[in-house]
Amino acid sequence: MAVDTAAVAREIAEQVADILGMEPGELSPRQPFGELGLDSIFRMDLARRLGAAFSVELQAAELYEHDSVELLAAHLADGADAAVAPRPAAEDGIEEPLAGLVELVTGRPLDRQATFTDNGLTSFDMLRTVGALERRFGSLRKTLLFDHPTVPGLAAHLAESYGAERAARLLAEALALGGPGGDTRPVVLTGQGGEPVPEARSGATGPLIVRKRRLGELPEVAELLAGIDRRHAKEGGLAGRDIAPLAFVGTTRRAYFNFSRRDEHLFAWSYAGGEEDFAPLAEEWLAYAARHGLRPSFLSLIPLARAGGAPLTATPFGAVQRLEDLASFTLSGGRMSRLRNLVARFERSGRVSTEEYEVGSDPATDREITGMIDRWSDQKQMVNPYVAVVRDELERGRLADRHRMFLTRVNGEPVSAVIVTKIPSEPGYLLDLEFYPADAPRGGLEYAIVEILRRLREEGVELFSFGASFGVKLADSPNAAPEVEQGLAELRSVGVFGEGNFRFKNKFRPVNQPIYLCQPADRAPTPVAEVILMIADPDIEADVPEMGGHGKGNGKGNGDVIGNHNHTGTDSGSATATVTAAPRPTLPARSLPSRSVVPAVTPGEPARAARLAEAGYNPLALRASEVEFDLVTDSWAELDDPQVLARDRRLQELIERDQAPADFAPPGWLPFPYALPTASGRAAEALLCRSWPGPRGTVVHNGLFPSWTLSLADAGFTLLPTPRVPQGTAFVGDLDPEGLRARLAEAGENVSFVAVELSGNADGGHPVSVANLRAVRAAADAHGVPLVLDATRIVENAAFVVAHEDAWRGADLWKAVEALLATASAATLSLSKDFGVASGGLLATALPALADRLREHV
Repeated sequence: MAVDTAAVAREIAEQVADILGMEPGELSPRQPFGELGLDSIFRMDLARRLGAAFSVELQAAELYEHDSVELLAAHLADGADAAVAPRPAAEDGIEEPLAGLVELVTGRPLDRQATFTDNGLTSFDMLRTVGALERRFGSLRKTLLFDHPTVPGLAAHLAESYGAERAARLLAEALALGGPGGDTRPVVLTGQGGEPVPEARSGATGPLIVRKRRLGELPEVAELLAGIDRRHAKEGGLAGRDIAPLAFVGTTRRAYFNFSRRDEHLFAWSYAGGEEDFAPLAEEWLAYAARHGLRPSFLSLIPLARAGGAPLTATPFGAVQRLEDLASFTLSGGRMSRLRNLVARFERSGRVSTEEYEVGSDPATDREITGMIDRWSDQKQMVNPYVAVVRDELERGRLADRHRMFLTRVNGEPVSAVIVTKIPSEPGYLLDLEFYPADAPRGGLEYAIVEILRRLREEGVELFSFGASFGVKLADSPNAAPEVEQGLAELRSVGVFGEGNFRFKNKFRPVNQPIYLCQPADRAPTPVAEVILMIADPDIEADVPEMGGHGKGNGKGNGDVIGNHNHTGTDSGSATATVTAAPRPTLPARSLPSRSVVPAVTPGEPARAARLAEAGYNPLALRASEVEFDLVTDSWAELDDPQVLARDRRLQELIERDQAPADFAPPGWLPFPYALPTASGRAAEALLCRSWPGPRGTVVHNGLFPSWTLSLADAGFTLLPTPRVPQGTAFVGDLDPEGLRARLAEAGENVSFVAVELSGNADGGHPVSVANLRAVRAAADAHGVPLVLDATRIVENAAFVVAHEDAWRGADLWKAVEALLATASAATLSLSKDFGVASGGLLATALPALADRLREHV
């Protein structure tokens, strides 16, 4: 069937215009996306949108190769006739329990031939279903129900992956366990002798836990928390109040966590306290969870590696976004063009205004606001329970003094309601909640926020926070949890927990500070999908262990303080509490042992099977010494190895001796006159791209890692891939010299440099021979452009060279490393891959102009 290329082009133009806040008619079909202002983040958004619109897998990199509406339309039209895979066959004995489990988890009947989405399942319903399956199947892709979107399709996948008989058995067991929460009977809280926990004794010590909604009945505790807030509390508003309805106050009474509970999981959403009290509070938090067999997680602005003696993972999880100097905020300048266009577009929609409104002063206006919240909720797949709480308060004309309401109207009709909240310890406000109907004119929310910023600036307010945005990764972490990073990547790939909220706020050009999800590294953590559900759908009424009386309160003020229990001794009078419930099936413990290297022992088949069962059938929970072939660990940062620690200490000594990066003395195998150590390989890549001397033209490359392509795109370069040699040689990564020369001729004078990744991490890890790299350098020289290497995997590439390249067989490994590097004019390295250290990067160059630019950064 012929494809209407013009219709494809119209769709592309509409999506580009929507992203940039323009009208489709303002776009030229031949104008490069870069000239339109479509940066790397926007290109990823466009790729996702077009992929959904045309049911194709479109990578952001393809938008650099087909860099206009016209070119991209032709590219998509060429691939529009791809065959559609046949419907998966049904699997006897699997569909029935699978459908039953989905219905149990979601609480709705299923049409088994329709997709899960067409059955009304939200993305969070799908996550809950994955969580229920994981209780018997082990770790699964978080996108499982997106990848296999029907009951028959998912049943076929499970049968293929696990065997039909075993899959049916595991499904039956999962169904018998119930939904993700398992046993939903009330938890009974008892003291050491099985009696109900008595009220706390006034002179006892230990953590204090309180349900924040009952603080009115606990004036002393309320004043304690208010004092901590006045000194330390940052972002925390109406949303955080109900996402984390409980407070865990440390023994010092100087700091506390806001937290929530769901089943066996605890999640600390925010911290209030001084820097010196953070790690001790985290240690108490972990000990509290361990006493009761609960799984704790908490958010942190630092990648905390340990709390007391407990090792932690700290995985990039999001960002806090702030305008730290509100007085300097302006819509002027090229960086603000998109925001400026959106505001101007909204201003053309009619008579527009944004005014502050005192909630409760006019019942008719209060009804307008709640009606708008209802319309806003109707357009959402899932609405957090705190929205209903806030709506009820607004309907009754109630809004506490630290919150301010701003209404935006067009021709007298309300189009958005925005609540900002005073930050207790700083001269600033938080963007707390925003409500707007689906049919509101485009740019209305941006206009409202800009007007609020102007008002606050006139009042002398110094900073404005956009709060937290989750799902975005701003920085690396030396102790990130690979399974969490993988889970987040899978969810982002299908638009769940994605970067849309971050990109919206980024239009205002805030300062972005990373947020890390911290979890115990020595035992099974809360799955990342469960953490996301605790944010999106918190259990506002959940009880926790050690709570006197009934956690939901009994109207007498003593039901919501946990408290003052001394856990440091064996005094029989202390009120140490335990959690008891009726027995139910349990999985084997899956604590994560230390990854320290010990002499390898490969057990026999029965021992291997028993050890795997002890690890909950999760290979990631095994010791490194128990894994004969490790295809997961690709970084020294993931191994707690004595050699790595020793090398880290040696590097630290060098840093302390040299004092400054400019004093760094390159090793002998690094044939460059100038080298600069960096925090990571990604930082080295970004610094090279930002510092590159000369025009931002085309970079001809052999398939660079995504961090490279993003850094190049952010710096204004255009990427052009070049082919490899036909397969049949040992060096599958070798570039085709003729193809490279053709690419260079195609780009002409616009080429900035040729970039080659050795043993390309994003392309199968195929090595490049020394002879081929010298041919690549010759082609680059003939065209008058430099060669830049991503040498992160250079040592393993060199090892292949000395084993398989005829001219180098048996040569010294480091001579081969030097020979590979000598072909280049500049190179970047991530030291955590091939160099036996947990972190760090390197940028080296023989180009005087680039070296001069780099010295400006030191």
